[in-house]
Amino acid sequence: MRIKKKRVDEIHPTAIVEFELTPSQRKQFLHGIELFNAQKFWEAHEAWEEVWKERIEDARIFLQGLIQAAAALHLIVGGSRIGGAKRNFYKSVAKLSLFPPHFLGINVQQFREDISNCVGLLADTGSNDNENHQAKDLPKLFFSFSELSQTS
Repeated sequence: MRIKKKRVDEIHPTAIVEFELTPSQRKQFLHGIELFNAQKFWEAHEAWEEVWKERIEDARIFLQGLIQAAAALHLIVGGSRIGGAKRNFYKSVAKLSLFPPHFLGINVQQFREDISNCVGLLADTGSNDNENHQAKDLPKLFFSFSELSQTS
């Protein structure tokens, strides 16, 4: 059974509850973070999508936000569609804005700020030139095991 995707405006803030990941989901989620920070954005997208497909609660939109950020960065690093990357970033931030500063061990607040900075750099360069998008300018995920439920 396919779970219906919800739009940001369909999520009530009280429905946002940090969920526990199963051991296999936790492994996949963490692998996605490793891939993302290694700038293997498409692979991170795929890893998180496996977890997202298994979740039913409204807070699964958090995973969608991460997936869209990874897709945006994949477009940037590939030097292809900067406009598409910006659209994915905007969708990602809209979803991630529903969440507290830290969620599932990720510093969401820092990540949103880094995405905004990246969008600003894209606007400044106005180019599809991959050389303008250096690794140091790309968002990273700051993760803390102590903030991820150890029972997950």
